[in-house]
Amino acid sequence: MADETIIINQEQEDPYSYDAMWKEFVMRFWREILRDFMPDFYEAADTNREAESLDKELHEILADETGQETRKSSKRYVDCLLKIYLKDGGEEWVLFHIEIQGRGGEAISLRMFRYLCLLFLKYKRHPVAMAILTAKRPAKEGDPGIYRADIFGTKTEYKYHTIKAYEYDDDELLSSGSPVKLFIYAVKIAAKFRKSDSQKFEYMRRIVEILREKGWSEIQRRNFLIMLEYTMSLDDKEYRTRFVDEALSALGWEVGENMRPKTITEEIFDEGIAQGIAQKCDEDIRSLIGLGWLTDEQIAIAMKQTPEYVAKLRKELEA
Repeated sequence: MADETIIINQEQEDPYSYDAMWKEFVMRFWREILRDFMPDFYEAADTNREAESLDKELHEILADETGQETRKSSKRYVDCLLKIYLKDGGEEWVLFHIEIQGRGGEAISLRMFRYLCLLFLKYKRHPVAMAILTAKRPAKEGDPGIYRADIFGTKTEYKYHTIKAYEYDDDELLSSGSPVKLFIYAVKIAAKFRKSDSQKFEYMRRIVEILREKGWSEIQRRNFLIMLEYTMSLDDKEYRTRFVDEALSALGWEVGENMRPKTITEEIFDEGIAQGIAQKCDEDIRSLIGLGWLTDEQIAIAMKQTPEYVAKLRKELEA
């Protein structure tokens, strides 16, 4: 999947960035994912409570399986594991396992079945599972969404949810009003024009105009812009600068003469200080570190922490 890895620093491939972008998206918009694609789950979920990320536990399971942590050296896909509480049953909760898969990598259904087995051994409960496919899988893998095995009459069938970005109609995605579906549209465009900054830039302008018309909250719009820049990954500095200026202007956020940020993320989080958007949260700090765009000092200011505290979390991540 190297050809789909998002380039963040514009100089070298950062395999963590693709992973970080999707994890950030899932954590920000898990409610909308359930609402749009699993309405029964959405109705049962306690959406007033934040989902808990169990990614660390998931990676420990993978490390136990292989005897070593292989994920750091080979990013073929992204995995997310959430703990989502239900409305009924007090502290009753459900595991929600999401895989994001592009080109290459292991057969998706085989991997989903293996994760089912590993998660059941760990938690003694079945997960709700979903695969988000940003590119078509090889025909030899069969239809994504189901794993089957039949060995001398002993049969196994495991079905899981799929979102196939490449099968959705553009007009449906653009008119839905859903941040998840609009993001799927952005993923489609990024894959189609991954070698053309000019094409991606024009589509980004169109998405920003749609975003301006949507009745989303300020936080939703800002979060979405972060994800949009991640996904499109403009290499050309001129296009990046134009996008920052036009996006901020279109959405009513002033751009002063001396405000020429390297990325829209820096601008968003700088403005977030004044508007009280930034939250003092270790998970958010780790996400910002993972972006690779901001210094410890910038993150500390945005998250109202000390640079020493941010440096401590950075060392933990690097370890």
